[in-house]
Amino acid sequence: MKLTDIARLRLHHQQISQQSFTKPQDVVRWLVAVQAQDYLNSLWAVGLRLKNARDQDIEQALVDKTIVRTWPLRGTIHYTSPEDVRWMLKYLAPRVITRYGTVHRQVGLDAKTLTKGMKVFAKALEGSAPLTRPELYDALGRAKINTGEQRGLHILVYSALKGLICVAPRRGKQPTFALLDEWLPATKMPDREEALASLARRYFSSHGPATVQDFAWWSGLTGTDARKYLDAVKKEFEEATVEGQTYWFKPVEGKLKSATGAVFLLPPYDEYTVAYKDRSVVLEDAQAASTGNGIFRPVVISGQRVVGTWKRTRSKNLFTVETDITPPFPKAKQETLKKALKHYGRFVSIDVELS
Repeated sequence: MKLTDIARLRLHHQQISQQSFTKPQDVVRWLVAVQAQDYLNSLWAVGLRLKNARDQDIEQALVDKTIVRTWPLRGTIHYTSPEDVRWMLKYLAPRVITRYGTVHRQVGLDAKTLTKGMKVFAKALEGSAPLTRPELYDALGRAKINTGEQRGLHILVYSALKGLICVAPRRGKQPTFALLDEWLPATKMPDREEALASLARRYFSSHGPATVQDFAWWSGLTGTDARKYLDAVKKEFEEATVEGQTYWFKPVEGKLKSATGAVFLLPPYDEYTVAYKDRSVVLEDAQAASTGNGIFRPVVISGQRVVGTWKRTRSKNLFTVETDITPPFPKAKQETLKKALKHYGRFVSIDVELS
């Protein structure tokens, strides 16, 4: 196995070079969690992995409560499945809360104030329609809790990490928030061993080939726990050592589709880059700075690797896309890029042209 084989398998397992699903909830369940702090781009992170999806399909899944948006991994907002959200918060959020303790102290948030803030949110949201962030901040203000210096945001995220609230669908362009237990019905709570062994199984199935260090980074588990739960399921996976690193993955039945000539447009924070501690499989050092380490800017994938960035500009009923690709694509590859743009245009239901 070579690094190119690892990249090709990741494209396959992550549903980028081939799509097995037609519903947003199936993609999210397969990947376990999809990073979603950049809301509009996160719709594409799900949609590019579906057959013939539109952006409204993902938004409708949020309305239908077949996916939910909250902070289940690494203190970062993600889409996840209703049946997964509570156990992920129970077993993965405590380390995040501990890590945030320093920041909370720096902005003057002690345990008493955080608890009071949660009570304010609970009272404001109980039996209510979802509320926007400004509306929740107003409730904190009426309770004499200072929301300045991002204290309001810290209380909001803390409340989500504690399983009190989750993100609900937008009202206009504003995200709203609801009580988690009112928004989603109760589900069975697996014990820690069962849940985290399942997490390892699902991560290496959907993101492999990956290393135990990648799993620890993505999940937020300690290195010891990451190894423990991989060990619990590793007999289900194949193992390969490439350039001194050991990777675990599910083999592909039948012939693996080649992605060498394909071009893919990925959003920022896509799982293809963000889900691994070591991104060198798909990202050369020369590309790291210009692409925000392959995470913070939308990236172009060609030859299974990051080759540049793209950005869109909207004018009425048209998106103009500008790319920064090094080295520039030859004419034939430009045509392949235009096909990728058409795919994106179908998703957003707007014509897209290359600048």
